[in-house]
Amino acid sequence: MIETVSYPLDMADWNSDSSNFYLELYGETTPQVDMSFAEIVPAGINPDDLKQAIPEKTTAIAPIYQYWWTIGQSGNQNALALRDHLKSAAARVYMYFPLTAGWRVKEIAATVKYLAPVKDNAAWLNDVFRVWDMSAPVAGGAAAIAKFIPGLSTASPYFSALSQIRLNEVPPVDAFAWYVGKVTTKCGKDTLQGIMWTLPKKMFTHLGGRITGSLAVSFIPFQVQQPGNIRAATAEPVFLAQPIRAHARIYLDNHGILPPDQGGPQRSSGAASSDQIFPPDESAYAPDNHTICLPADQKQQFIELHIQPRQP
Repeated sequence: MIETVSYPLDMADWNSDSSNFYLELYGETTPQVDMSFAEIVPAGINPDDLKQAIPEKTTAIAPIYQYWWTIGQSGNQNALALRDHLKSAAARVYMYFPLTAGWRVKEIAATVKYLAPVKDNAAWLNDVFRVWDMSAPVAGGAAAIAKFIPGLSTASPYFSALSQIRLNEVPPVDAFAWYVGKVTTKCGKDTLQGIMWTLPKKMFTHLGGRITGSLAVSFIPFQVQQPGNIRAATAEPVFLAQPIRAHARIYLDNHGILPPDQGGPQRSSGAASSDQIFPPDESAYAPDNHTICLPADQKQQFIELHIQPRQP
């Protein structure tokens, strides 16, 4: 089941007559865990025998799931004026996963989506095609090679899936140059690992008031070993229900005015700069006069999508 969470908690409470932003997180809440993730060559396969038949059971692969986030804003005059005062590195979106729930995720691909045509579409597409031309031989060649490697013929569907994930992706070129990075933070006693998207101003001024990104992942078992105690191969893994968390930061220039209910007190001089590739940890609610936090509630650090991974 694909479910969604948001800030505000009830989107009916979002004030579309203001310049306020909203944040959504959505995806599959009962994903299947890839129990054979660590197997490079499936059991019963002789890597030196190129002609052997691969058992039917080895052709099944665990699903790849996409989890999406959306930052939205209305198109009224105040909202459009606010977008004009975004910094060049306009926003960061964070998606975090737990470490101690008996499962983890393997990140596969991150995207930011768009619909064509965009403003100045012809000039932009020249750079888009250049990026695609450079990446296409790599993906195509890897998929072709995988077919001839015993035990890896099942990798081909992954390359096909990646092609679908990349559809309508904004290539990181010129003023649309977005990027991602791997991050780690704390939430209470929990340690979280995740992905950070950094979005340029032009995405907000040229792609519209609703920007969506995604992360493709597979779920893998990750049982904590007790000191000196190796779990029996027949032991049943325990997969706890835990949330996927997300929040966002939006950065205004010195002339930008925060929306009334998305502002906050002036932060200390140690505030993160939007121009830093990896800023100081932004997991806590800590706005300044030029930073919008989503969620904007000091008591709500993240929006949380609770999931329950399951065995095949």
